[in-house]
Amino acid sequence: MQKLKIAYFGSPSFSATLLEKIINDKELPVEVELVITQPDMPVGRKQILTATPVKLMAKKYQLPIIYSTELRVSNDQLSITNDQSIINDPMINNKSTEIEKLRIEHLLNIERLNIDHLDLALVYAYGEILPKETLDLPKYGFWNVHPSLLPKYRGASPIAYPLILGDKKTGVSLMLMDEKMDHGPIIAQEEMEIKPNDTRPNLENKLTDLAFLMFKKLITTVQKKAQTPVSNDLGGAQSRTSGTSTPTGLPTVASAKVGVRNTASSFIKGTFQDHSQATYAPYLKKSDGFIPLSILKKAINNEPLKFTNLPEFLQNYLIKYPNSQLSMINQ
Repeated sequence: MQKLKIAYFGSPSFSATLLEKIINDKELPVEVELVITQPDMPVGRKQILTATPVKLMAKKYQLPIIYSTELRVSNDQLSITNDQSIINDPMINNKSTEIEKLRIEHLLNIERLNIDHLDLALVYAYGEILPKETLDLPKYGFWNVHPSLLPKYRGASPIAYPLILGDKKTGVSLMLMDEKMDHGPIIAQEEMEIKPNDTRPNLENKLTDLAFLMFKKLITTVQKKAQTPVSNDLGGAQSRTSGTSTPTGLPTVASAKVGVRNTASSFIKGTFQDHSQATYAPYLKKSDGFIPLSILKKAINNEPLKFTNLPEFLQNYLIKYPNSQLSMINQ
């Protein structure tokens, strides 16, 4: 069977691991045509310019690379391309040349990506917001690998927060990307137990392994159905743990209506997230890890902690999501 051509978006080491798994699996019906990652950045005390692990992996396998800075959308471009009221406002007619210039720059950014001939774009920890116009370019749209049980823990730190909050389980969600962050319909989701000795690095590895197996299963099904002239569908988001195709009470939506331009992909179905249950795991700064010695001693000795003993970022999270409670807090 003919392999599906994909673009891969990612940056950190665990994303590079998934990329290498995809490249090396000879049974996988895909071929990576292009890699998009963040540019080299200063790292460490000496601020040495360092490539992302995904870039290094792409170079190892001699894959074409595009930097995210080539696709980044400025606030001016967002206003011009997304808000028709700005374009139609007679008060800015004298800026028509500037507006047209920005519009052309924006369209050239999208054209530079050159993925409209591809079957799929896979995103795993890319770290950038994608222009909405790109989401319809690949045949089967953009699939995002998110290492949490969406709609829980949307955002930049979905692996760290379950560990910090003492959750007993986490998982991987494969979703169809739309314009909002971690918001689109789920096409596959599987749970994983968090063990007492799990750390962030080894949980990253385990979730990436699970993500690969999920992607392999789903993309193999897609490839077979795409070459079968029979009207069929994937039946919604698949769950290994529940044994059901869609979460109870949530409607399904054909992906052809959500960021997929080719009607041949209408057999791919996702499950709308329950946005009322969404929580967000913001980016964690280095300073968020500071814990005063007196509080650290209490934690080590398994003594109950007061709410005010917690780091500020965690206090803010628990205020926003009061149903997420830490067992160590003295209520």
